[in-house]
Amino acid sequence: MSFQVLGLLIVIALTGCTPSLTPVEHQTARRTITAETLLTTPFPFPIAGTAAISPDGRRIAYISRMREGGYAVVVNGVPQQTYNFIATVEPIFSPDSRRLAYTASREGTQQFVVVDGKEQGTYDGILRGTPVFSLDGKHVAYGARLRNRWFVVVDGREGTPFIGLGENSLMFSPDGRRFAYTAGNGNQWVAIVDGIEQKAYDTIGTDRVFSPDSLHFAYTALSNNQVFVVVDGSEQTHYELIERNGIVQNGLVDNCLAFSPDSKHVFYVSVRNGKQSIVMDNREGRYFDDLLDRKPVFSRDGEHFAYGVSDVGKGWVIADGVAGKRYDGVGAHTVVFSTDGKRLAYLAMVEGKWFLVLNGVENKRYASMMQFPVFSPDGTHVAYGACEAEKQCFVVVDGVEGKRYDKLWGNRLAFDTDNEFHYLGVLGKSIYLVEEKLK
Repeated sequence: MSFQVLGLLIVIALTGCTPSLTPVEHQTARRTITAETLLTTPFPFPIAGTAAISPDGRRIAYISRMREGGYAVVVNGVPQQTYNFIATVEPIFSPDSRRLAYTASREGTQQFVVVDGKEQGTYDGILRGTPVFSLDGKHVAYGARLRNRWFVVVDGREGTPFIGLGENSLMFSPDGRRFAYTAGNGNQWVAIVDGIEQKAYDTIGTDRVFSPDSLHFAYTALSNNQVFVVVDGSEQTHYELIERNGIVQNGLVDNCLAFSPDSKHVFYVSVRNGKQSIVMDNREGRYFDDLLDRKPVFSRDGEHFAYGVSDVGKGWVIADGVAGKRYDGVGAHTVVFSTDGKRLAYLAMVEGKWFLVLNGVENKRYASMMQFPVFSPDGTHVAYGACEAEKQCFVVVDGVEGKRYDKLWGNRLAFDTDNEFHYLGVLGKSIYLVEEKLK
């Protein structure tokens, strides 16, 4: 990806223009439901806030209180091992959906991690938000406490003890060979990358990320009321942190740090006077009231990028540096490219009605949208979830509406092949895995 192309991100966008994407003829396909599998039963029922959907959308896990006493994780309606206690957070699936982990205890206060039904070592506490898996599911890590000291456990090996560990800070690199987390001793916090402590700061932020090629690591930090991004140990521009009523007026926006697909460029979102801008390689772009996509969305080949913005009561998408049509609103995080980068889709709203915009063409309007748009692997089909009214929800593929359900559960609409896809539909208290085929 050329720096010249990426540089368009920091150009003030022209309005009323059309992104320079290759026109593709709209495909229409007939649909057949090939399977409708019940994933849940009326009992055992889930404890509120504990249901998790596997990344592939084919498994549902939740925690339930059992009739005979105790608690169990239930997977696709089947209870697993019963324990005296299970941490009331969502069970954690590996990115490849093949593995499952959670925290439990038998008696007393000591806890352990259960991975694929096997109990790990026993500790005084397990860090919230862990365990975590590597992208390929081969490695697992979690934070543990013995007495007043915390440490990470990676594939069963305990690390250096600290006074505290950063919640949600444990992460593997994309290739699974590197590992990073944040830890604190007293008033100072550090990032530990591959076992090596980095420079200490007042606070390490919630943004931490490895580059796609696993060679670079970046995170946000705070020192002397100045917030900034650190890339491979190098501090970027410092911003004075100013907040009013809990809202950042000057500084950085959380959960926005990212690398470009070729790992050569770093992006994050800065705030000045309450307005937001995407920053690329330490260079600020135009400031808007709100950035709907905190990170630019790239095509797989890295040649195209897009993101949604909101300003002066209107929303629009900027693609390859060119602003599209303005709407009453644009769905946050709904911007997506087809695999070949030739098609761009997102959800927009006018007068309270939502619709798909595909390469600038507006589709049928609905009362609400339940599933973000997704493309088939070959890029010829696009699907999304919509509702005409309460309990009248369905998946739309190439403009063709499917079977009605009370609602569509979780954002797990996904293609399995160029002509096969699946999603989760709800009828009454039952959740079904629905599989369809296009002809």
